[in-house]
Amino acid sequence: MNTQLQESLVGLGVIKVYNRAAAFVGRFRAALKQALNAANTTSRYSAQYTPIMDALMAVVISLLLWVGVRPFLFKLADQPGHVDCIHPALSSLL
Repeated sequence: MNTQLQESLVGLGVIKVYNRAAAFVGRFRAALKQALNAANTTSRYSAQYTPIMDALMAVVISLLLWVGVRPFLFKLADQPGHVDCIHPALSSLL
């Protein structure tokens, strides 16, 4: 788009002499539309990236915590002096 604008500004005299303003306006609008479409596509991807990464991060953290804490909870529930109702509740989750 910058190249198109620079060409138009440099060749302004030639455009006026040969009455080619409509053709250059058309070329500039096409370049502008292409730049707008690229910006919109980038914005869509950017808007989707953050929520997807947040959800993925939450799932991974949850899985890591579940895998890491599960053996400790069962070991704790099997020790004497702890509440025995913890163990059946945890075993039903597996």
